[in-house]
Amino acid sequence: MNHPAPDFEIYTSLRINSLESSPDAVTKSLGLFPSRVSRKGEQECASGVESFAEDFGPLSTKNLWVLHSGLAAENTPLSAQIDALLGQLEGREEPVRKWAKNAWVTVEAYAHKAVPALTLTPKQMKRMAALGITLDVDFHDLTQTTNNTLEETRDA
Repeated sequence: MNHPAPDFEIYTSLRINSLESSPDAVTKSLGLFPSRVSRKGEQECASGVESFAEDFGPLSTKNLWVLHSGLAAENTPLSAQIDALLGQLEGREEPVRKWAKNAWVTVEAYAHKAVPALTLTPKQMKRMAALGITLDVDFHDLTQTTNNTLEETRDA
């Protein structure tokens, strides 16, 4: 008997969080355009949409460079999203390792609706460890939130 796949969403991104270096320096060293950045001392966008002045939040305390996996969040396993992120980093291993020495480099995953299976293969763990990347998985019950709130949480 076929069981329907659990309905879940998981948002996965690579984040380079630095107090000293600008997101522009990360972009230049990796040769990748980020999905999102925030700069220390500048206002952060509260809703993920930079359209109205009242949507802006507090001043950022960090320099953050974010790269989303590029895969759909709905029913896409963490392992597939990790592979997509690591694939984007191929040929860029040395700059990532350099960032990991002086900044907080993580793959972050946020689950929504239901907790999916969170399985990584030894090969994925080895590749992440070789790059100095920490895996940070957060579980939040976001079932009562709006899409804007989810966007804000995911990009926090």
